[in-house]
Amino acid sequence: MKGAAPHKVFITLFIADRVFSSAGLSLSTLATAILISITNLVIVPLMVFLDRGEQQGSIMRAVLYDLAHNPLLLSIGKGTAMNFTGRRDLGATQNNSGYRECSNSHCPNVR
Repeated sequence: MKGAAPHKVFITLFIADRVFSSAGLSLSTLATAILISITNLVIVPLMVFLDRGEQQGSIMRAVLYDLAHNPLLLSIGKGTAMNFTGRRDLGATQNNSGYRECSNSHCPNVR
């Protein structure tokens, strides 16, 4: 069911960054977060409802369980919470060579 409403996120973010630079990337990221949230909040309850069939038990509990374990919603929620609390540092920085450096020694350098 979720495959019927796909978001071409990675292509969109790439094009927005190349065409509109960081301002376009920021706006595209915000739009993506909103679309992913709406899609998941509509589709997940429908999937749970249709999947449960004749099973007994609380549908609301099953929906909340699935939503609480959705990695996209969790990451969007964490980002929103960090934005509202004013925390901007995620622990990674960009150096002159283009590699991302983490603030602790356990993070590998990733391009």
